[in-house]
Amino acid sequence: MGKQLTDLTFEGWLVYVFDHPVEDGKQAWYWDTDRDWWDADADPADTIQFMTQAFENAAVVFQPFSDAQLNQGLWFIADNSCSNHMFALLDASVPWPAQQRCVRSIHQLYEQCFAQRCTPHLQSAA
Repeated sequence: MGKQLTDLTFEGWLVYVFDHPVEDGKQAWYWDTDRDWWDADADPADTIQFMTQAFENAAVVFQPFSDAQLNQGLWFIADNSCSNHMFALLDASVPWPAQQRCVRSIHQLYEQCFAQRCTPHLQSAA
């Protein structure tokens, strides 16, 4: 097992979640048992803040990452078999306004990321 990452900054969290090579035919980085890991449950307020900041600023924050990297990273965040990120939205120690802001930031993720990156592919397929 890899090492536990502690005291991640937002930028460090972005690297942890999204900055991994994606190769056809290979499993996603998060299934590697020897990978470094970060405990999203250790500080749910940080987890909420990191997701909110990423989603609210998706156009800028996700720009350096390929579609494939975003695909893997967003699956990692959303799928509880990969990580516990979404459980932070249910953690009573995180104030409701922070949780609510995170949920609402998903709209910006769709508007700034999915609509911008997916629309050209959908138009060319039509």
